[in-house]
Amino acid sequence: MKTIIYKLKQKVQSSPLWMPWGAMGCLWRVMLFLALLFLLFMLLSMLRSCDDSSATGTNGRTPIHRHRYDLPDDILNPRRPTTPVDSDNPGAVDNPIGEDPRNPNDGYSDPEAPGANENIPGNINNPGPHLPPPEANRPRPIEDDNIVDDDENGSRVASNRLNVILDSDATDETFKNFAQQFKSAYPGNDYEILFYNTYTKLIQLGVPPSERERVKQELPGKIQGISFRVFDETIFSGAYNTPNDPAFRHREFSWYLAPIQAYEAWEITQGSPDVVVAIVDSYFDMTHDELEQSRIVSPYSVPLNSTDVRPSRSCPQSDAAFLHGSAVAAQAVGSINNNAGLCGIAPKCKLMPISMGHQFTSMTMLQGILYAIYQGADVVNVSAGMMLNPEFEHMPVEDQVNFAKEYNKDGEDIWQFAFDIADKRNVTIVWAAGNENYYSGLDYTKRGENTIRVAAVDKRLKRADFSNYGNFEELGCHESTVSAPGTEILCAMPFNTYCSGDGTSYSAPIVTGAIALMKSIDPTLTNRKIIEILQETGKPIAGSPEIGPLLQIKDALLKVQGAFVNHEDIMNDHQQLVGTWQTVQELHAYDADGRRLDEKVLVYFQVHDTNKADIKIYEHVTSKHLYKAKTRIKWDRNNVCFIMNSEAKSPNTAITYAKNIYTCTSATNGKLQCYHINGNDTVRYMLKKTSNNPNIDITSYE
Repeated sequence: MKTIIYKLKQKVQSSPLWMPWGAMGCLWRVMLFLALLFLLFMLLSMLRSCDDSSATGTNGRTPIHRHRYDLPDDILNPRRPTTPVDSDNPGAVDNPIGEDPRNPNDGYSDPEAPGANENIPGNINNPGPHLPPPEANRPRPIEDDNIVDDDENGSRVASNRLNVILDSDATDETFKNFAQQFKSAYPGNDYEILFYNTYTKLIQLGVPPSERERVKQELPGKIQGISFRVFDETIFSGAYNTPNDPAFRHREFSWYLAPIQAYEAWEITQGSPDVVVAIVDSYFDMTHDELEQSRIVSPYSVPLNSTDVRPSRSCPQSDAAFLHGSAVAAQAVGSINNNAGLCGIAPKCKLMPISMGHQFTSMTMLQGILYAIYQGADVVNVSAGMMLNPEFEHMPVEDQVNFAKEYNKDGEDIWQFAFDIADKRNVTIVWAAGNENYYSGLDYTKRGENTIRVAAVDKRLKRADFSNYGNFEELGCHESTVSAPGTEILCAMPFNTYCSGDGTSYSAPIVTGAIALMKSIDPTLTNRKIIEILQETGKPIAGSPEIGPLLQIKDALLKVQGAFVNHEDIMNDHQQLVGTWQTVQELHAYDADGRRLDEKVLVYFQVHDTNKADIKIYEHVTSKHLYKAKTRIKWDRNNVCFIMNSEAKSPNTAITYAKNIYTCTSATNGKLQCYHINGNDTVRYMLKKTSNNPNIDITSYE
């Protein structure tokens, strides 16, 4: 028998500068001048990290980072001391912008550093002869010579690799079995398993370039008794109260918050610490003021297979990937009221930073996304996309649409497989639409109907001239879900500095933050419902029906709140109780001895009239078992109670859920709240009304 419980989850004397003017005095002045000039050039070169828009870690032409030499001093130097500088302590003076204030080794990842090879979920302790041992189990960089054009699909792929995604129920033995069968079928040294991760259910295979296509086609028939799919390693690129944060005092850097109702939304919620936002991107400066350490959970580096997500020394500061992850993360969940920069849209939610390094491929992206899903992220932001053939720019839109409908169907199927895993676990994936001014469906990762695709608008609230698009009613295309500002956005850079940037890379995390706020109110919101709310409450973009409506956060939050009914209204009119009600929080199942089980459940009350109802307990993640019991309803002056007549049973198992009494009363905000007693615990949760119909099918988890 099971029960249900919810547990949330010395100074030196010296002459003045102008004395003496002898020969030695002139010499040292010349030397000083040359040294300062060299320092100036070095500083300027470092600042170019905001200028590059063609690096590997960008999505097409952008994200576009423009260094703002006119950035206000309170933004450029967020750590400027407010008390007089101690001349005896030169270290008290702030370091200039772009200069690493820490130990030279502190700002970069180091695969040989202590802890870099720590045990990350996904390794097998005794993997056998055909899987790489834990110390060697890392994704390997792809050499440029091994990146080729896939002319048929208009993309670029690794010529010597294939990837495999296994079903979500795959175990360690499944991986060993797969490796054994693979090497039996392909015994040559040119065939090997390069990398695997049992946590994300992914495997990467090394194959001879001349044999890649053949192995891809015949592998499903060579491996028996294992459910999997095989796909190419495609190459991607990155799409790159007034708080006391200084940028709020400068409208040119906070302009985009008003049009999307951010200020009004923050009066409703700034986010819940129970909601986790994963940013799957390049690198992250974990010491940046915007990325508060107390809110960071489960960091992961895909290239290192470790928790070290700092920039790699192999990534130049002139590469946009050097700053991209930090900027995107700050846009979604950057800290508020910390006297630095600006803030993210959901500044109280948790951050899960996932680094893909500066070479994005289908494997690194899937590894990052699936890690986020299985580690408990609620929202996943991916500001990246496929590197598309520039010839598409000259292709008419209708031809782009037809190409997208005909080609890359295998890639589309693989990504939809991953999207369905996310959907099943109620994880929302948010994509930057891309910055090539193309039809976004050319990128097969942007075709998932259960994902959010975000276009960019400029300061005029028109489609940004670089933004990809996707909605054409007459062609049956609806690939652009919603839009958000994406020009002249204040971006957090490594070493506590900032710059200004353009791109859908920064539109997407705005929407990601908004969804995190929505899930802070109702964590059970499905992806379909989130899309519906964003599109119903968004503002159409004048003259641009080809992109989704402009995000309106306050209106979306009010729509979410609308499902919560006032307790007083129910007590005054009992008939309003009729319909289907759902617990907002997921509850945990416990066995009769009080041991927590893996099952997560939702509880539904389907009220047929004011005297009787069915209680339904749905194990919606794993078993999909539905348990049911009849209840009688008892009213008193302040509460309404659902009293189970018997244990809740399922036709699919002999296990039952214990009888209990569920009491509905008023929460502190006046909304309907429910609780029940489980041993010594009082388990509380909010209720929402999902339908006025008490007979709806709840197993679709909609």
